[in-house]
Amino acid sequence: MRFGEPLAAKRPSGMWEKPDDAWALPLCNKHHREQHRIKEKVWWSNQWPLDPIFLCLALYRVSGDVEAGCQIIREAR
Repeated sequence: MRFGEPLAAKRPSGMWEKPDDAWALPLCNKHHREQHRIKEKVWWSNQWPLDPIFLCLALYRVSGDVEAGCQIIREAR
């Protein structure tokens, strides 16, 4: 996620700045390209009925635990 979210203490990332790994979500190649074509925050709100910031925080919290990460993703769908 490059956009900022003050409630999660996440500042926006600059054009050539890599966001912290805590703000990364796995996407397939097709969806990765789509979210680059339009504004990322708009893409998330149009595509998925979930909060990507919350999902980032939940996945980062269980980093290294593949089963827990898969469970979070299954429940988010």
